[in-house]
Amino acid sequence: MVGHGDYSAALELIARGEPEPYFGMAYTLRTLDALFEGDPHLVVSLNAPAYRERRGAGELVGLPVRALPRPLPSTIAMALWGRRIVRELERFRPTHLLLRTGGILAWQVLRYSVARGVGTLVVFANTFDDPDAKNRFVSRRLAPLLNDRSVFLVGNHKAPATSSMARFGIDPRKSIAWDWPGTRHPRDSPAKTLKPGAPWRVAYVGAMTEKKGVGDLLEGMRLLHARGRPVRLTAVGSGADLEALRARAKSLPPGLATFPGPVGNEEAFRLMLDSTLVCVPTRPEFTEGMPLTLTEALASRTPVVASDHPVFTQAFVDGRGLRFFRARSPASLADAIETVLSDPAEYARLSRTTADAYATVECPTSFGDLVQRWKRSF
Repeated sequence: MVGHGDYSAALELIARGEPEPYFGMAYTLRTLDALFEGDPHLVVSLNAPAYRERRGAGELVGLPVRALPRPLPSTIAMALWGRRIVRELERFRPTHLLLRTGGILAWQVLRYSVARGVGTLVVFANTFDDPDAKNRFVSRRLAPLLNDRSVFLVGNHKAPATSSMARFGIDPRKSIAWDWPGTRHPRDSPAKTLKPGAPWRVAYVGAMTEKKGVGDLLEGMRLLHARGRPVRLTAVGSGADLEALRARAKSLPPGLATFPGPVGNEEAFRLMLDSTLVCVPTRPEFTEGMPLTLTEALASRTPVVASDHPVFTQAFVDGRGLRFFRARSPASLADAIETVLSDPAEYARLSRTTADAYATVECPTSFGDLVQRWKRSF
């Protein structure tokens, strides 16, 4: 398997009984354990620290990207990273491959697997509708590889991201939407109403990066405070820009924005339940598939203010469980929050219709279903 994350660290975290940092981690590990089932296997963890270790019949390799001296473009670093992945595969010589990454890395790995007829299952979690011309170019070059007979299926997270693949030439007959099983559902929580005089508690859950729009959200909080609105932001998660965002928050009025860092998934969901509103401010350049934060917010019955990211606008209707704002615009974000939280009747209606919004992206096929179906073909 080739995929992002740190497989070894995930195994250790679950073995210690610690909370999942994201929904579905333990389920994913169980699914992969059933796939490997004592057979020799190689797991290449991208973005993990460098390591090489044995666990039973498996070899686990951490393979982080190597930084290159400036001004060499990042695409060169990605290409070299891809070559290192392929070298690991050449050494191991797999008969089957589970690929869980996209872009240049997927293109290089698929060139290897297709040339050798390696039976491959590809599982994406991102839209192909990328505003970056370089990424669109790579996506079009992926299509003939993904359409090869050696590729069993091409999964993507939820229907909007899956349908985007067809626009880049990937055969719809082998494209399939997937989701995590047992996800939280709006039927498990009551609809909400605004409490008169209560502070506006806004939640953000996810990666702490500018591409996810967290800086835009922070500036939106400043604008709302300047308008005299009783707003408070709690943003949980980790990421490359966390410390910079914390530093920016310190320059704002005390208590306006807090960044506790990463928390377990259960705690993150409790934050959504306890908040007045959840914000998903992703910029278009971040190629979301369908963020769990958004669907879990809808499951909590907490109204959502989301950017007009193309995946979101394709999947949802403005005014049904959520309201959109212009991505990259803190003023538009602040206006959307103010509109929702200044109108108790509109707020209650949005909370009631979170169930309708959630229903539009429900998906009956799980990640485990894809893996089991693929394994039966061996």
